[in-house]
Amino acid sequence: MRYRLIAALFAVVEVCACNNIDFNTLLLNENSSSTAKLNACMLNEINSRAANGTLFTSGLGVKATAEDVANDCIRKLTLQSMGLNETAVNNATNFINSIKNAAQN
Repeated sequence: MRYRLIAALFAVVEVCACNNIDFNTLLLNENSSSTAKLNACMLNEINSRAANGTLFTSGLGVKATAEDVANDCIRKLTLQSMGLNETAVNNATNFINSIKNAAQN
């Protein structure tokens, strides 16, 4: 039993090392601490930016990039905790569509 658990753990680590993973869904549940949620968000954001080649595209150094990632995640988690994340996305979508439609006319 112990060896199967260790083998499964190594298999998960191996898969995680090779793929882009949504750390928010992998590591969290509704009882996770705020720090765990923040860390998962930051890992996910860094992984996404690195995969897209946009981690350092703004010419920012490591510290400035870290501050940018942390601020993005703090903002996202604050909106989620207030229940405003869906409202914000819907409103932003409407604003963008309005500007897009106005530009086409």
